[in-house]
Amino acid sequence: MGKNWKEAITQFATMREDLGALCKLLLPSVPEAHISNSKHENSGNKSNRWKYNFFGKKTKEDRSPRAEERKSFRKQKSFGAKDVISEKSDFRHLNGRTREEVISYFKSEISKLKRMHESALQEKTEELFRFKREKGSHALKNDVEFEPLRKKIPEIMLKMDQIISKNIKIPAVCMTHNELDERCRLTSRIDALYYENQHLRGLLADKMKDANELSSQLSESSRELSLQLSSEEELLRQIDKIREEYEDFRIEGDVRDGLYQAVTRGLLDDSMNNVDCVALNFNSKVSSLESVISEKDKALCLSNEENRKLKEKLVQLEKGYLIPDHQEDPEIIKQESTETVLRDIEVEPHPSPRRSQVQDLQYDELVKLNSSLEIASGALKEIDKKSMDRCSSLTKNEQEKQLECILISIMKLSKEFVDIEKKLSMERTENRSEDLSDHCNHMVRQAVVLTKIGLWYKQMLETRRSELQKAEAKVAILGNKVNAHLSLLEKIYVTLDRYSPTLQHHPALLDAFLRTCKLVADLRSKQKEDETA
Repeated sequence: MGKNWKEAITQFATMREDLGALCKLLLPSVPEAHISNSKHENSGNKSNRWKYNFFGKKTKEDRSPRAEERKSFRKQKSFGAKDVISEKSDFRHLNGRTREEVISYFKSEISKLKRMHESALQEKTEELFRFKREKGSHALKNDVEFEPLRKKIPEIMLKMDQIISKNIKIPAVCMTHNELDERCRLTSRIDALYYENQHLRGLLADKMKDANELSSQLSESSRELSLQLSSEEELLRQIDKIREEYEDFRIEGDVRDGLYQAVTRGLLDDSMNNVDCVALNFNSKVSSLESVISEKDKALCLSNEENRKLKEKLVQLEKGYLIPDHQEDPEIIKQESTETVLRDIEVEPHPSPRRSQVQDLQYDELVKLNSSLEIASGALKEIDKKSMDRCSSLTKNEQEKQLECILISIMKLSKEFVDIEKKLSMERTENRSEDLSDHCNHMVRQAVVLTKIGLWYKQMLETRRSELQKAEAKVAILGNKVNAHLSLLEKIYVTLDRYSPTLQHHPALLDAFLRTCKLVADLRSKQKEDETA
């Protein structure tokens, strides 16, 4: 009887273990209303309170150094990032650098921030995947193929309730040393499962805190990156503005220099052409005047020769009538000769006819010579006056014409200069408007790209938050299932300890329980094979 009793106890212990494994594998959050009993519930509450007082303190002590290490690591990490950003936010050391150095400096800083962001994202993804790997695979609990097993387990539980309702008590003598060891082993296993559940809950809380901190760090880094990008865009905008102003000033200076050179060159060319034309005209006029003067000189030479001949004749005549010792000027001699001739004519009213005729002839010749000299001298004076008037009139007219030509050319050049300035201003405004439109289009494209990047980051955060929420929900479900399984195992253990001798009288129930245990063992082996594969 004792041997049979021990065999029944061992069989019920194995049945209890198999049922616990089966409940752990197949039943998702089993409602235990049909297994409720006030006495058992009181004992379960006492055991749960004892487990909470024991394992809660232990888990807190175990988790405290790890949590402190993680918090210190996160503080160091966030402090390092803030230090880097605070150091880089002061741009006073860039005052003495050139534009290329400033651009290279900001590019290097942006690349550093990108590398930091990528490393942070990689760490978070690794933590997320490690957290996912730490979870178990619970696909069997929602599988449709195990519906008959889910139905058989409540039937077995109902049969056990029927056995419990008969109030068959186990004799206290049958509690052997092996049974006590088995009972202690089962309680230790229950405590280990409870401790594991508490540990998983602590890990989940830590993971949620880490996820929240990561999301806050990511938002801060994105905000700081946006500020960095905005400052960089402002600097690039200022650099582009300075470059455009420099190009405008350079083009304006080149155009002004070109215009001044063109205007001065045109004025010089026009003045040189006018001077050349005036010189040619003056040379031609001088040559014509020289030819006229040469002709006049020839005429004067002829008249001088005639005068000289006449003077010689007068001298010969004077020699014949005047004293040879009298030496005076020829004009005085001429006047005296004429006066003497006239006086002689007046004194001698009755000369001889031959002498009077000769004197008349000489007097007529003298009168003719005087008249011819006066005419020649008057003609020469008139010619000189005309030549002087012509030269003065020609020079005045030419100067006026030159001045008029210069004024006309200056007016034309001023009009052309104004037209060129208008064209250049129009071209400059068009170029500036085109540059501004291109810059605006570039800024719009950059804004679109940044909005896309922001939306992508937002989607990534939302997906990760949803995954973490799902993981939290799964862990909570697992904790609830573990608690339900623990309570169920306690109840099964109590019922098996109380009604183990009665199962000897019900072989069909024992056979069904053994078959379910074999099926559960097969399922567990298949699950292990799938996990290893």
